[in-house]
Amino acid sequence: MSQSMLEMFDADFTEILHDETGPAEDVMLLPSGSEPRDDSEPENETPRELPLRGVFDLATQEAAPGSRVPVISRRPVLALRHADIYRLIGRGLTKRDRFVVRGRTYRVETPEPDGIGGVAVKLLEAE
Repeated sequence: MSQSMLEMFDADFTEILHDETGPAEDVMLLPSGSEPRDDSEPENETPRELPLRGVFDLATQEAAPGSRVPVISRRPVLALRHADIYRLIGRGLTKRDRFVVRGRTYRVETPEPDGIGGVAVKLLEAE
């Protein structure tokens, strides 16, 4: 039985995300309106931090072509599967959503679908 290209990409990305020796790591999604859990709160409350696996890249660079002055900005990016996001929150990401990655909280700047079932989420460090 033949698979479509999208099914093959999704299967490969899923395998990368679940390979404990690969580049993926555990992150926490904080949907809009939620705050990180305080250690003093009971464990049986509804979780506000939702676990995901993603590939985090801290050194992404962007150039602004066509401008008189070259502008290069560094933005951390988190690669995720659309299906995982929809499974957890039932919608796509917005600028009000946040992630906790490596102990730091980031807010979503722009989620950019890659066209093959994933999303590259540009992040900004939260205040």
